[in-house]
Amino acid sequence: MKICGACEKELPKESFSGKQWKVRRSMRRCKDCVAAGNELVLFTEGRERSVDDECPICSRLLPLKRGESTLYSCCMKTVCNGCSLEAYKRGMDDHCPFCRTHQLERGDDEARLEMIQNRVKANDPVAMHDLGLKYRDGSLGLGKDLPRAVELFERAAEYGSNAAAYELGCTFNERTGNEGIGKDMSRAVKHFELAAKQGHHGARHNLGVYELESGNLGLALKHWMISAKLGDEKSLANMKSMYMAGLASKADYAEALRGYHEAIIEMSSPERDEAKVRRMHLKSLGLWS
Repeated sequence: MKICGACEKELPKESFSGKQWKVRRSMRRCKDCVAAGNELVLFTEGRERSVDDECPICSRLLPLKRGESTLYSCCMKTVCNGCSLEAYKRGMDDHCPFCRTHQLERGDDEARLEMIQNRVKANDPVAMHDLGLKYRDGSLGLGKDLPRAVELFERAAEYGSNAAAYELGCTFNERTGNEGIGKDMSRAVKHFELAAKQGHHGARHNLGVYELESGNLGLALKHWMISAKLGDEKSLANMKSMYMAGLASKADYAEALRGYHEAIIEMSSPERDEAKVRRMHLKSLGLWS
């Protein structure tokens, strides 16, 4: 029996990890106290999106919806459609809006792949993540290679990419895991938690789903509240469903809805709104896929 330095309870050896059992009393923590500390960090961090989620030109947070920003392979910068449209107006339609590199012709996969690989060699985590996606999907002429994709995601996550940590969580998720990789929910949760603490909305949403399926409604609502305030539409929908079912209070849903709309406003600008209108017009003409 030893005393936990946090709760000051005298507990048997199995109440401590091997490492905690060996440290002095003032630093010793039982498993319950360690779990409570980890939970506190999880819900304290990641309430704001990372600065890496900002458009490098206008410095506004990037939209979360696909198609409203573009990743440029030359510099591995993601630029919002508003800034891309402004560059187009200035006659830069065939150049990267950020680094001014002349853009490759559509379908020039070999040259594009070389650009990405060069950025990977320079230890660019965005490029590692992007190349991992290419191996996962078998695009740019690459054959599907999930183990190689995981390797790249792990490297990118080590360099601080929350998007790569999220992809790792999805890969090991028992509900969405990929063939060829052993599904491991404990590893998935670990990666989702890492990404969530770095402000990744999708990872935070998935943690809410995991907690709900584990019977922890309170924790699920806490996760969805945070991700809704980050602008995650699915989390807001989940909060609404819980409210309609009488499982969440009206105040909780109102707070989530208010936070969601504030996030949407933060991700909006006149230039981005104009780009949306232009994109819809081009789609109606069949000029935008």
